[in-house]
Amino acid sequence: MLYIFVFGVSLLLVLALTPFFIKFAFKKNFLDYPDPRKIHSHPTPLLGGASVFLGFLGGVLLSIIYGNHLSYELSGVLLGGLLVLGLGLWDDKFGMRPGVKFFGQIAAAFIFLLVSQSFGKLNFGLLGDLLFFLWMVGLMNAFNFLDNMDGLCSGISVLAAAAFGVIFILTGQVSLGIICLALIGALSGFLLYNFPPAKIFLGDAGSMFNGFILSALGVLFAKRNSSFNQLLVPMLVLSYPIFDISLVTFTRAKEGRKIYKGGKDHSSHRLMNLGFQAKKTLGSIYLISLGLGITGLLIFFFFESSWKLIIVVCAGLLLAILGAHLHRNLVRAGEKLFLILLDSIAVNLAFLFFYWLRFESGLFSTLIVIPLSEYLVPAIWVTLYWLVLFAFLGLYEFRSQLPLKEEWKKIIKGIVLGIIIFSALSIKFISLRFVLLYSLSLILLLLFFRTAFILLERAFFTKGIGLRKTLILGTGEYAKDLYSLLNTASDSGFKVSGFVSEDKDYQKNLKVLGFLEDLDEILKRTKAEVVIFALGKNYEDSAAQILSNFEQTEVDLVVSEEQSRIFNGLKRVKFYKGPWLKIYPTQLRTWESEIKRIFDFLISLFLIMVTSPIWLSVSFLISLNYPGGILLKKNFLGKGGKLFQLYTFNSGPTDSQNELGKFLKSSKIEKLPVLLNILKGEMSFVGPQPEEERSNNYSSELLDYYKRVDLKPGIFSLCQGRKETSAFSENMTRRKVEEGLLYAEKVSLWFDFKIILNQIFGLFSRRQDV
Repeated sequence: MLYIFVFGVSLLLVLALTPFFIKFAFKKNFLDYPDPRKIHSHPTPLLGGASVFLGFLGGVLLSIIYGNHLSYELSGVLLGGLLVLGLGLWDDKFGMRPGVKFFGQIAAAFIFLLVSQSFGKLNFGLLGDLLFFLWMVGLMNAFNFLDNMDGLCSGISVLAAAAFGVIFILTGQVSLGIICLALIGALSGFLLYNFPPAKIFLGDAGSMFNGFILSALGVLFAKRNSSFNQLLVPMLVLSYPIFDISLVTFTRAKEGRKIYKGGKDHSSHRLMNLGFQAKKTLGSIYLISLGLGITGLLIFFFFESSWKLIIVVCAGLLLAILGAHLHRNLVRAGEKLFLILLDSIAVNLAFLFFYWLRFESGLFSTLIVIPLSEYLVPAIWVTLYWLVLFAFLGLYEFRSQLPLKEEWKKIIKGIVLGIIIFSALSIKFISLRFVLLYSLSLILLLLFFRTAFILLERAFFTKGIGLRKTLILGTGEYAKDLYSLLNTASDSGFKVSGFVSEDKDYQKNLKVLGFLEDLDEILKRTKAEVVIFALGKNYEDSAAQILSNFEQTEVDLVVSEEQSRIFNGLKRVKFYKGPWLKIYPTQLRTWESEIKRIFDFLISLFLIMVTSPIWLSVSFLISLNYPGGILLKKNFLGKGGKLFQLYTFNSGPTDSQNELGKFLKSSKIEKLPVLLNILKGEMSFVGPQPEEERSNNYSSELLDYYKRVDLKPGIFSLCQGRKETSAFSENMTRRKVEEGLLYAEKVSLWFDFKIILNQIFGLFSRRQDV
């Protein structure tokens, strides 16, 4: 009966208070105004969080009046929740920097964990406490991100709280059951005002409060149910918010955008882009969340074996598939799923081969034989590890028209990287010979499956099966010639669906699907897989604008070798047959850029520390010899043509250098401070050679070069070691441009490594290397 009273009081309080908060918000301008990244069309009050908190508080206080003990855990929930509410209200009214908000969320999590005596309760030591922090802060942000559509955050919070409530009530956890019922009652009352079209929003205060309470319930569940299988339950119950923030984070990171900047790229927006109405979108997400919650309950009450992990993995894969389908221009989803299946088979066959070799072949002596059944759970995790890594490395952005060696290189590099990561994270020592045997078997199996699939798909192309839906960008004579060429090449793999016109003056006998300025919308509407560039040199200056349409999609931009110069400086791969090149819209993937930056930072910091005695000695000698300061700063052109100051040691006037200055120059110690530029992120160890700022105007060729090559300059480059013979040599500049463009077209972490080897050891000539 107490549960019913708590639910009723929370519900009635919110129903009564919300109209007051709506009027108060309009009066005090506590409103969320429309902007391009939001879907509401009129100013809407933001004080829903305050109403929900007061309703929740009223239900909890009623339970205390009726004898429910004010426990440490309940106190932690109330204190931390109050801090989150204040933090959110300030952000809703005045705005707040992401770093400050993040610090406040950490403080709220710390207060809860401290007061509720939850530190050290996960049986993982310090790692367990860090996981609690990550869980709570992550979910506060996940629910904050989820509040992007009327009724969405509130409704999913009700379903998650209901799942926790069933568990706590049926297991006799009265205080925790009351927290769930108070939250359900408060949010149920609020939903009457928040369901589309919403009269009031939760705001950051309400969404973060929901995330805080539900993450706290997950922590309190883990305190009582700390086995690995039981910990899967809260992950399932709250998996939709986790899925949404993961989808958004991955998408924004991949596109190079700031993760905390809002946008219309959430799962709800993607469903609406597919043609769903608001209420249908809301209902679909509710059903998914309800299904996940019920799955969590079934696992908790009815499944006791390790097979429950398979259910969780399947749920995760289903959400991953949903995320893939919600990608605005995901192409050939069926092909990707089939590749995932093939990779899963290859990973498990390699695992079985490793087990047979280790324990049953008789080739290796062993004191303990571990039954194969005990490898079930590790095998699931290993499979998931490889699939996630392959997806991260782009192995499912599959193109059967590209040369086989390109696919082989990606697979081998991916497996080598995966083995290095796996070995670094492994707690138990694994024999090197078994690692090598497992790696070799996995490489051979994946190469076999991928090669067979590619050859089979190419054979289908010759039969006209599985051709890629293609648009031709342009309607001129060159575009029509390409169309004729594609029609006569039966094995090209392209099936032309129509043309995209550069202007409205085109031949009416062509099947024109739209105009260049609407390319983004045309790609979405036609579900095109390939766009062939056929606009001609007049549109060379528009190449960057056109490329921007391909940065957020998996649609291929293809150009003939004849027109490839238009895209000089961009990474490209030649097709295995025909005059076609695939153009990549960015030189490096986001993860490659991040790895390169981490490498630059760590190595430069290490070298500065190692050479610190040289820094101190040289600085002291310079201060005695030259009054102009220890470091000189010269302006150089950097990434995107932006100026930065390059550091060198002061070696004195060029025309009257003393022995110290000559030594600094001849020994190259003069350039040691360039490590500071790398540490700051202005330069990289490998990149195009930097160009010094000069008083005279730059050539159009050089300016165009810096527009194209969006890479940091490096101390190692293809042009390294060549000397200018005059103050400003046009030949040298042209050579820098040519080799800088060549580097940009071939850039990869492996290519950087080869350039470093060339420069340090001189194993190969520069020309041979490229």
